[in-house]
Amino acid sequence: MSVRAAPPQGARPLLPDGERPGLVDLRGMVLAAYLSVGSFKADPRLQWLPVDATLLLALAVAGLTCLDLLLSGFRIHRNAGWMLLLFAVFAVPVPWTEFHAYAFEKVSRFFTLTLIAAVAPFVLLRRPGAVHRFFNALCLISAVMGIDAALQLLQGSGDVTRLSAFGANPISFGREMGGVLLWCAALGVEGRLRVDVAVAGVVAAGVLLVGSGSRGPLLAALGALAAAGPLFYWRSSRVMIRFGLAAAAVAVALSLALLVSPEDSGHRIERLARGALGASELTRLDAYARSLRLIADHPEGIGWGGFAHRIDQLGTAGADRQYPHNLILEAFLEGGWLAGLYLTLLLAGVGLRISSLRPTSEHHGVFLFYLFFLLNSMVSGDLNDNRHLFALMAIGLHAGWDDEQAQGGARHVGASGA
Repeated sequence: MSVRAAPPQGARPLLPDGERPGLVDLRGMVLAAYLSVGSFKADPRLQWLPVDATLLLALAVAGLTCLDLLLSGFRIHRNAGWMLLLFAVFAVPVPWTEFHAYAFEKVSRFFTLTLIAAVAPFVLLRRPGAVHRFFNALCLISAVMGIDAALQLLQGSGDVTRLSAFGANPISFGREMGGVLLWCAALGVEGRLRVDVAVAGVVAAGVLLVGSGSRGPLLAALGALAAAGPLFYWRSSRVMIRFGLAAAAVAVALSLALLVSPEDSGHRIERLARGALGASELTRLDAYARSLRLIADHPEGIGWGGFAHRIDQLGTAGADRQYPHNLILEAFLEGGWLAGLYLTLLLAGVGLRISSLRPTSEHHGVFLFYLFFLLNSMVSGDLNDNRHLFALMAIGLHAGWDDEQAQGGARHVGASGA
C-alpha cells in the first residue's frame, strides 16, 4: 500500500483525494455539538428553544446519519457490528432491572441517545479529513465556553469557587478544556499549527482546566500526553523538540493557573499534588469497594441503575442519579460479568488498534482523545455521561479507512518511512 510523502515543514498538509480544505463541516459540527450538549444546554441564553437541546441535536445527528446511509446505498463499515453487539450484550440485564426513576432514565437514554453517539461516526466521519474537522469542531465549541469562563476569571468575581461556563458543571467544563489542550498540543507537535498559536492554546486551556478544579480531566490530559511521546514522537529529534515545547507550555499553564485560579480550585489541585484524599475521593473509593463486593455475588448483574437502589450512598433509593463513577465497574456491577468482560475487551481492542495505526495527525488525535475520555470514564460519570468515549470507540474501530490508498491522511512529519 503506497503512502504519500510528508509535505515540507510549514507547508499546507496534503489533503486526501476528494477532500476539501476547511476548518469544520456541517456533519462534524452537529455531531460535536450533540456530544457536548450537556456542557452548554443549561445556559439561560438557550432557554428560548422550543424543545430540549439534547433531543433537537439527537434528531439532527440521526437525520444526517440516515441521509448519508441512504446516499451511500446503506453502506456501513463492518466493524460497526462490534459496537452494535455491545448494545445487544448490555440489553441482557434489562429484564431484571428495577425501574425506579433513575434506572428508567438510564436505560431509555442509553438505548437511544448513547446508541446514536456510538453509531453515527461510522457514517458521518468516513474520511480522515472529516475526523480532523470533527476534532476542530469539538475544540471550537470548547473554545467558546473557555472565552466565557476566561471573562469570569478576568473579572475576578468573588463568588466563583470553581471555574465553569454556560451552566456546565466543573467536571464537564474541565473535560472540554482538556480536549482543547490535547488538540492544540498535537497539532503543534505535528507541525500543522504555528508553534506560537499552539503554545497559546495549550497555556490558555491548561489555565482554564486547572481553574475548574477538575482533577480527573487534568490527570487524564497529562496521562494522554505522556503516553503520546514514547509512542509517536521519539523517532525524530525535531518532533521531540516540539513535544518538549508542548510539555513546557503545560508546565507554564499549571504554574500560572495556581496563581490566578479561584481559591477552591487551587486548593483542590494542591491537595492532588500532595496526594491527600478529600471527601470526593473517599466517596468514590467507598463506591468502588461496595461495587466489588456485589460484583462477586451477582455475576448476572443487579440491573441498570442498581447501584442507586442497592448501594444507595445518598439514601434516596433510586430517586437521585448514583453510580460507581467507573465505567468498567458499572458495567460489571449492573450489567453483569458478560457485559463487563465484553466492554473491557472492546475498550482494550480499540486502544490497541488505534495505537498501531499508521502515523498521521488524524490517527494521533484519535489516540489522544480516546485515551483522555477513557481515563475520565474511570473516575467520573455514568454510561450516558461518556458519549464522547462511545463515539471515539466507533471512530477507533473505523479508523484506518478501508480505501486509504485513495484517501491517505496527512502523514506525520517525523514518522519513519516518510
